[in-house]
Amino acid sequence: MRTSEQIKAEIEEKLGFFPPFFKPAQQNSKILENLWQQTCSAYLNNPLPTLFKEKLFAYLSRYCRVPYCIMCHSCSLYPLGMNATEVLTLLESPLPLAEIEINNHFRVLANATDNLISLSLNSAIEASLIYCSAFVFLGKDVSGYYQTKLAQILGSENYQYLVILIAHIKTCHAWMEAHPKVANEYAADKRVQDYLALLLNEEPNLASFFTQYQVQVRCESQNQLEHLADIAKRNQDKAMLRVKAIEVANQELKSEIVDYKQALDALAKTKEALRESEECFRSAFDYAAIGMALVAPNGTWLKVNRAICEIVGYSEQELLATNFQAITHPEDLDVDLHYARQLLSGEIRTYQLEKRYFHKLGHIVWILLSVSLVRDSHGDPLYFIAQIQDITARKQAVDALRESEERWQLALRGNNDGIWDWNVKTNQVFFSARWKEMLGYKEHEIADHLDEWTFRAHPDDIDWVKQVIQDHFAKKTPFYISEHRVLCKDGTYKWILDRGQALWDEAGKPVRMVGSFTDITHRKQAEAALQQANAQLKDLVDYLEQRNREIALFAEMSDVFQACLTVEEACRAIATLMPQLFPKITGAVFLNNAPQNLFTAVTTWGSAPLTSHNLFAPDDCWALRRGQSHFVKNTCSSLCCQHINHNLLPAESLCITLMAQGETLGMLYLSSPESGQLTQVKQQLAIAVAERISLSLANVKLRETLRDQSVRDPLTELFNRRYMVESLELELCRCDRQQQPLAIIMLDIDYFKRFNDTFGHKAGDLVLQKLAQVLQDSIRQSDIACRYGGEEFMLILPETTPEVAYQRAEQLRQEVKQLKVRHDRQLLSEITLSLGIACFPEHGSTPEELLRAADTALYRAKTEARDRVAFVRSPTF
Repeated sequence: MRTSEQIKAEIEEKLGFFPPFFKPAQQNSKILENLWQQTCSAYLNNPLPTLFKEKLFAYLSRYCRVPYCIMCHSCSLYPLGMNATEVLTLLESPLPLAEIEINNHFRVLANATDNLISLSLNSAIEASLIYCSAFVFLGKDVSGYYQTKLAQILGSENYQYLVILIAHIKTCHAWMEAHPKVANEYAADKRVQDYLALLLNEEPNLASFFTQYQVQVRCESQNQLEHLADIAKRNQDKAMLRVKAIEVANQELKSEIVDYKQALDALAKTKEALRESEECFRSAFDYAAIGMALVAPNGTWLKVNRAICEIVGYSEQELLATNFQAITHPEDLDVDLHYARQLLSGEIRTYQLEKRYFHKLGHIVWILLSVSLVRDSHGDPLYFIAQIQDITARKQAVDALRESEERWQLALRGNNDGIWDWNVKTNQVFFSARWKEMLGYKEHEIADHLDEWTFRAHPDDIDWVKQVIQDHFAKKTPFYISEHRVLCKDGTYKWILDRGQALWDEAGKPVRMVGSFTDITHRKQAEAALQQANAQLKDLVDYLEQRNREIALFAEMSDVFQACLTVEEACRAIATLMPQLFPKITGAVFLNNAPQNLFTAVTTWGSAPLTSHNLFAPDDCWALRRGQSHFVKNTCSSLCCQHINHNLLPAESLCITLMAQGETLGMLYLSSPESGQLTQVKQQLAIAVAERISLSLANVKLRETLRDQSVRDPLTELFNRRYMVESLELELCRCDRQQQPLAIIMLDIDYFKRFNDTFGHKAGDLVLQKLAQVLQDSIRQSDIACRYGGEEFMLILPETTPEVAYQRAEQLRQEVKQLKVRHDRQLLSEITLSLGIACFPEHGSTPEELLRAADTALYRAKTEARDRVAFVRSPTF
């Protein structure tokens, strides 16, 4: 909140000085802020013409004991061109008190088209507006009516500007009268004196008027006091003469005073009751549950309450800017206007009708409209009072009820069901003709009694149907519904859908139940057939789902087998996928060990123990002997294969030969401890799986053969140079990633050309093969031995330090040196090796750098008399 000093600074900035009018409020910032905001709203920021505001100030000052020049702190008469004659005219002009005269001024305003903001000065319209404003806001008894009238003429916005201005003027008067010292200080203000000096020079008679006006006010006050004092003195002189008369009249006066006080009390109570009545009416109007509105004779909304705004969806401002014709349905408007004209002409006093309004959102709202007319004391229409009740829900309910009744009548006429109506107290039942006809009876053949139904209900159904009825009577269910069998005239039973609803009395006891009787025999027969078909369909769906799962697994198995690179991978895939295709079945795959011509179990699966031996001869299996699948149950144990363990004889077993391109690769064996697992479908699936396994194993073996041929040297069966380069790059990346060392050994046979020249090329090839065998026997599983080219070989030793690499190389050199090779019964000369070692990361970080370092080390070993191990540079270990 701003301080008084901040507000005072703003006032001085706006007005050029701090008027004394504000001085009494300096001690309280809230009061000072309030007065300043009133001044800004009423005078500085008010869009009314400035000269009009000055004239209205002057005119209202005529009825205030404070002179205008003191009250009006703007003191702007001279700059505005308002001369003394205009001031005197306004200050001396009488107030038009006659209501007829005021009505004339209102007619002038009503016929005017000028906007209040663009008001023509010194015009009849301006004068009428001044007189009407003063009349309305000086608090006359009829001011309420004329306030409404003035608001209608000016419009709500201009009317609010005028209200703000006059409220501020009356506030100024009240403050000036309550603070006479302020008026004196104000008159002594230099700015006021400067403006007054200009005015006095321009209009000398204005100075005398101001002086005379102030003197006149003081004289009138003084004369009144002197007159009262004189009267008091004369009364005192006469008091002694009147004592007796006063004493006589005292009792009468007391009685009159009591009566007068009682009259005043009654008047005060009447005024209070009137005020409370007005407040009650205003509250009832604003907060009424139904819509209420004051409507001008031309249809314009004058005042609306909250309820009507909610009914039509418009805000109060939106409704006040239009009329009721704009939102009335065209089909209802003529009737409404006809009644309104009759009300205005006095033919009727009120009218009521149901009509439709257009909601702001576009839909129709049904309302019940009640209208009466308020007239003035002369009988002229003032406004309509309208009460508006939303009856949309009621209209919809009536329409729905009518449609329901129509549907019920159509249903009764066109329904093929029987109808019954049971009087629960008397057990009298009305059975419709259709009810009797459905059971094969004529109208007169069934009496109207409950026994006619209970007698015909099926004995197996009657008890639970009665229980359903009792549950409904106890209000446990909203409706009575049952499906039961009823005896027909021909002795057969029909299935009936029985539906009804009960009525209860005030004590909660059922008094009546009405329902329908529908023949559902065909539906029941269809349901039974449908249930049977559904069961068959479910079995078929289950079978198809199983087949789909098997096909999907079979396809997955084919994809996995296609991706297998080795027989071991294929066997692991078989052990994983076969239990999914053959649950509750134990199995194994046996492969042919060609040299011994024996079949060995390479993979098994299943929860039960394998019922076959792990190793057997081909003649022990009927499938291998016959060349086709062989299925056996334990009831025919004489046909069981010899490889089956007779101590673990299964309930059923299946052997399938694995063949590809005319070659017997192995055998697929399946067994189950329970009968019925290896069905015909499962056997066909097993044969298809066996064919896929055979093809996959053949492909895997072929790929292994081709791969070995592509990466191995045909003479030494060591890896070739291409494989060495690829492996070195992979191992180098792995060791770099894991921060592990790596060593390579490049070795060469010393004087190898002498073997070829002395003993022949076959002897040289034999030396190479023997050396390759020594290399294969001396390396770890993670090491890689390669033929680099000619008589040069390469060893890749992952995770090997230079010291260990040197030890391995030296050990290899000694083993080869001890090697004895014979060719054509002739002992070949001693074989020695020169070896060069390069290590990662000491001698290089790329394959090229390591190979170059190893080659340099090998060259160093050869230049140092061969038969030795060398590094690029001497090691530090």
